Formats: sequence, C-alpha cells, structure tokens
Amino acid sequence: GLDLEIRRPHTIHAGPFDMEDGRLGLDLTMHPQSSSVYIKQVFDNGLVDEHNAAHQDRQVRDGDFIIEVNGQSGSAAELSQLLSSGGRLELTVSRPQELAGGL
Repeated sequence: GLDLEIRRPHTIHAGPFDMEDGRLGLDLTMHPQSSSVYIKQVFDNGLVDEHNAAHQDRQVRDGDFIIEVNGQSGSAAELSQLLSSGGRLELTVSRPQELAGGL
C-alpha cells in the first residue's frame, strides 16, 4: 500500500511591529505569481530580530514565507505593498515542516 503523510506548514504570528521604531530587518524576495513573500534573511538588529529574541517559540527564520500582513492575504505584490506601507504591521509566517531525518 501507499503510505502518504500530509504535512501542514507551521504557521507563526509575529508582531505587532511599529515601523516608527525602526525597520523589520528582512531581506525579502517574491515571485510575481506567488501569494507569499519569501524571507531570504533575517538581519541582526531589526524589529524581527528583536521579536525573535523575545519569543523563542515564535521565531521568524530565514526561508520562511510571509502569507499575511495585518490579517490580509493576497498576491506577493499586494503583500509587499502592505509591508512597505509602514505604520503597525502584524505578520503571519508559514514554514514548511521539516521532514524527520531529512531528505
């Protein structure tokens, strides 16, 4: 028989980040047809890095995907527009589940 295992991505809520306090400190990239923004790198000393230090259980990591900004989902372009709008940002981040024992 075929043994299928469904892995749901792990979802993290991060924020709120007050953009008047600084920068998120993320290196982001996006694919135009995508509905998420890819986090290439979390930089030191940004708001997200501070969040990670304070919330060990809800860390945003390199390789995660931003799937919602302030509760709104949309295309990668719409998400990145929301990200650059400033003000107060809350992020919903998705992380593919790691396979036990690697690939």
